[in-house]
Amino acid sequence: MRAGDTVVVWKLDRLGPSMKELITLINEFQDKGVGFRSLNDAINTTTAQGRLVFNLFTPLAEFERTGAPPGSYTGTNPGGTIGSSFPGPIGRTLERIE
Repeated sequence: MRAGDTVVVWKLDRLGPSMKELITLINEFQDKGVGFRSLNDAINTTTAQGRLVFNLFTPLAEFERTGAPPGSYTGTNPGGTIGSSFPGPIGRTLERIE
């Protein structure tokens, strides 16, 4: 690749398996003056808007790498601890529960 070239992929997942690897590759492209374009994900680092969209992915990669902060999933499945589903079947009435 030479400066001024553009790497084009159909989808981001075709370039790398994880967001962290994608960001590393695309940053390497930018350091070499090579653009990047994902047709399906509307990312084009040769434009200001495309660089903005790409840079919004950077914190997501960090989140993927480190995982969710402790307690972020607290309360997401209130019925799971007692073996029921939440919110339950549609049309559940008090008579059916008893």
